[in-house]
Amino acid sequence: MYKGAIIIKYKVLIGGANRIIVDNLFSQVSSTFECMTTSENWDDILCHIKYFKPDAFVYLIESTFRDELIKLRTLRNNNEYLPLFLIGEEDVCDEIKRLAPDIAELFFKRPVSSMTIKENITDFLDKQKEAAKIMEDMKKAAQEQLQLNQKDRCNVLVIDDDRGVLKMLKEVLNTDYEVTTVTSGKWAMKYLETKKPALILLDYEMPEESGAEVFKKILEHDELKEIPVVFLTGVADKNRIREVLALSPAGYLLKPINVNRLKDTIEDVIDK
Repeated sequence: MYKGAIIIKYKVLIGGANRIIVDNLFSQVSSTFECMTTSENWDDILCHIKYFKPDAFVYLIESTFRDELIKLRTLRNNNEYLPLFLIGEEDVCDEIKRLAPDIAELFFKRPVSSMTIKENITDFLDKQKEAAKIMEDMKKAAQEQLQLNQKDRCNVLVIDDDRGVLKMLKEVLNTDYEVTTVTSGKWAMKYLETKKPALILLDYEMPEESGAEVFKKILEHDELKEIPVVFLTGVADKNRIREVLALSPAGYLLKPINVNRLKDTIEDVIDK
């Protein structure tokens, strides 16, 4: 918004019981700020804050009465992001600082020039705006990095009829990989119709369809057979392990699963 050749950067609400001082201050700072005046009535103040949406509230306070401080505290609690600047006699400002030092961003002790008020408010709001921009830039950068990390994360498909195992593996791997879990070979093949994970963790012992049968189905598809498969098995019998290895998987892990070995195996297989 422009007023002559001056750029009006901030909206300031001015209020207080002394209308003469309020109106005088309005006329003195309106060349720098987009201003609106309000009364000492707190319903009016809250209404103007809601609809005018000021960047700051300047309030001329003339007493340290308990009800006045309670209203100011309530105002701060309900509008925590609205800077409050108090103008008052020296003894009033000092008493408020003693009773509620954090109730206002700045105190202006009368007599005070309008130039001092304008410069200090502008400086405060400029710094606040700069800090907000820095925080917003940091937040945006963090979100972009998160999206980039998520985009670059490899997808791992876990097939196991034990939901407890699926939950554990998802919690363990979800930080480094995009983990998809299914409870059967049927659902795995359905998933593989549209997705191609970087690696499959496949339970060897499943009731309806064994891991070996699911693996053979995967090998039958030219677009899937290059996906490395690591078997998970709870059977440590040497003959059964030979049976597993005869299928030439990318690896196998014994249950209960050692988390460190699991992560090392996944990383080694994906990096090949």
